[in-house]
Amino acid sequence: YQIGENDNLQRSSDAGEPAGTAGRPILEVIKKNELHNTCVVVTRYFGGVLLGTGGLVRAYTKAAADAAAKITKADMTPGTVFSAECDYSSAERLAKLIADAGGSVENTVYTENVRYEFFISDTEKQKFTDKLKETFCARITAEEIKNEAMPEEVK
Repeated sequence: YQIGENDNLQRSSDAGEPAGTAGRPILEVIKKNELHNTCVVVTRYFGGVLLGTGGLVRAYTKAAADAAAKITKADMTPGTVFSAECDYSSAERLAKLIADAGGSVENTVYTENVRYEFFISDTEKQKFTDKLKETFCARITAEEIKNEAMPEEVK
């Protein structure tokens, strides 16, 4: 795997295979394909001594490269998941405000009121909270639930 803001956490394991025949070749495929925050697991069912060390390296490299060729990459945007509750008459305006900020509603709960859980990027967070306060005269507030990163767009 290779994870972290600058890919600073990297680890590979041969998991019982001859040294350097499985984990390192897989990690090299991850690096070559510039895959970030990625873990690759390959399970081998056949080969053993019949493949030899060169055959094992080729088999693990090919398996990881085939997987890397089929994945969908997504850039991640850091932001905050909020929760905000409003009456039904304000729900449409609140939903539009979220959408105008580039936010995405992750969950909506309809009870006596409407409660939205939604994601706003860090770059829009301050503008959104200011606009929320201005639009609803501070009657509706957004409570921060957690910080996380969401996919920007699929490449």
